[in-house]
Amino acid sequence: MKPNLLSSDGRAFDLALERFTIGLGPVDNAELEALACDKDLEEFELLLAAIHIGSLTRIEHPPAKALGCLKRAGHEYLKDRDEESDSGHDHTV
Repeated sequence: MKPNLLSSDGRAFDLALERFTIGLGPVDNAELEALACDKDLEEFELLLAAIHIGSLTRIEHPPAKALGCLKRAGHEYLKDRDEESDSGHDHTV
């Protein structure tokens, strides 16, 4: 089981931050993949996006393609959550 981004010496966090801001080369990307699970990386990317959106001073409409991706991701999230609820797990958000 891989540790989460905050549980190691900080290397995974630093690499993830670089990946989603300036990009990583193949060697560093492979290291990050070994240090962090996909779910943590996806959640970290969403966190950075939320921080970026929150820091915008002028609200603009997002590009149609980006808005479509956000809507699909939201629908997928809700569908997965509903399926988990239907399977007998009690999850509250």
